[in-house]
Amino acid sequence: MMDQIHQSRHVKLVQRILATVAILYRPISLEELPTLLDIPYRASGNDKAMTEIIDVCGSFLTLRERTISLIHQSAKDFLPSKARNEIFLSGLEDIYHTVFS
Repeated sequence: MMDQIHQSRHVKLVQRILATVAILYRPISLEELPTLLDIPYRASGNDKAMTEIIDVCGSFLTLRERTISLIHQSAKDFLPSKARNEIFLSGLEDIYHTVFS
């Protein structure tokens, strides 16, 4: 699963999306995501591009009716513990700070 993410041409963006979704207490909509991340305009306003980026996270995330959520609780447990160094590159605290801001 992590290899698929690292092979993506959008690896940095995918990592930020996974880190953000992993710490949230509720699912997030496609419209909310750009406010939490620095997503390029051409991707944030393009549903097809955003869907393709979310699809790279297919083993962790699902997109239903424009709502992004973790596939299963095990994904929420795995990301901050086992994949912490691969997903939370700037640190867990930085992701919380960004979401809070």
